[in-house]
Amino acid sequence: MSDDAFYMYDGVVKKMPCSVQDYVFDDISYTNKNDIAVGLNTAFNEIIWYYPSASATQIDRGVAYNYLENTWYTVSLGRTTWLGAYVYELPIATEYNASTTANVSTILDLQLVRLLFMSKRQVITKQMVRLFLRFYRQVR
Repeated sequence: MSDDAFYMYDGVVKKMPCSVQDYVFDDISYTNKNDIAVGLNTAFNEIIWYYPSASATQIDRGVAYNYLENTWYTVSLGRTTWLGAYVYELPIATEYNASTTANVSTILDLQLVRLLFMSKRQVITKQMVRLFLRFYRQVR
């Protein structure tokens, strides 16, 4: 993704034809372009770029390219991070929320999510359960 088009590399850099290019680049926040995030969703053969629209200060839109079907589409999702299913069984994404302040409770919720994802791949140890219960009791 450049300032005005999408490109691919297959030994040579090539501009990609994009059916939603005007929609994306006519309403993108160039002031916040450093916030743009990209992710790979292998379950649906997609590359997804998340970007802030011109009127936004945070990411609020996305554009996806399905590389098997050679199709483009847009989404209204504000993902700020993306970890594809190549690390865990399912992809993990986050969204910025201006009304939420990071604290022990929100971090604990992330730890619980991480614990649940880990439980699908390995046995939860007694130490992990004790750690979780200790934090849970402190914030509840």
